[in-house]
Parts: sequence; structure tokens; C-alpha cells
Amino acid sequence: MEITEIDLGFLWDRYIPMLDATSPYEIKWANEIDKFDKFLREESLDKVLEAVVIAFKDNYPRALFLYGALHKDFYSETIEEGDYSGLDQKDIRRNDILKYMDKSYIDSDDYEFVIEIVLDYISTPTAIEYVEKGLQGKIYTKVEQGDETIFQVQNSPILEIKVSSTQFYLKIDKEKFVYRAG
Repeated sequence: MEITEIDLGFLWDRYIPMLDATSPYEIKWANEIDKFDKFLREESLDKVLEAVVIAFKDNYPRALFLYGALHKDFYSETIEEGDYSGLDQKDIRRNDILKYMDKSYIDSDDYEFVIEIVLDYISTPTAIEYVEKGLQGKIYTKVEQGDETIFQVQNSPILEIKVSSTQFYLKIDKEKFVYRAG
């Protein structure tokens, strides 16, 4: 399956929870959310990286989608490393992702936003190619430094992406945050 076969509108649509009822958001997006979760769990790691880039490249999405799709179950243990929190491989559904970490920012209205995402994974030689595929339609610079490639994206919530054959790092522009309930 290709990421373009899934309507990702749910990532940016506003979710308003309802007590004792199914929200219009859930009714509208349930099928696409299920397809996206399955995509993140079952497609190649390269395609997952492409999907993450697409999710952030034009609008700030509901950022915890990746954590939700990767963790094994409700009892997954969250690890802490400095300002980062996330999942170690034992609590990740995928065998090719070794660690998921993110860093959050809480604004003056007490809303929490993910500002950095780091994925450590088994060697994936085509990761850079799929990041570029995800950036299609955006203006960006690409600089190679040693074994990593750094992308800086214009007019995007993505401030910077650093990618190598074993790590993906995404930094978000705080000026592009949009609060979406849920």
C-alpha cells in the first residue's frame, strides 16, 4: 500500500470529544485511521519515514499518532532520557525500530506539542530517498554531513530533518503549532 492511498485528513481535522456518544470525527475518520495505523505497523520502514514527513510537511498534525501506532499495548513502559520520552524496542510493535523518542513543549496555554521526534532503526540504506519522496512539493535544502543528510524545509512545520541509514530526527518549528483536541 502507498501512503497516498490513505486520506490523512484526520491528522489535521479538529477532534471534539463527546460524552456518551461517538463523535462526528470518529464516524468520519474511523476507516482512514485504521488504515493508517495498519500502514505504520506493517509497511516498510522507508514508507513509515515517508508518512511521518508527509504528516508534518504542510500542517502540524495530531503528533502522537506515531507513538500510538508503535507501542505494543496499554502497558508499554515509557522511557525517559533527558528531555525526551518514548519507547524502547521491547515495547515497540515493529522489529526494525529500535527506539522511539520525542521531546515535548508546553505553551503558555498549557497545551503540549511534540517538537522533536527521533527514531533509531536497523540499517535502512534508502531512508534518505523516502524522506525526499515525502518532501515532494516543498522547497528544501539538502546538505550531506558525514553519514547523515540534513534537510531544512521552507514554509513548513518541519524545521529540520536529519536522516542516516540508522536514525531519523525531525525538529518542528514552534511557530507552526496548531492545537487540535485529541
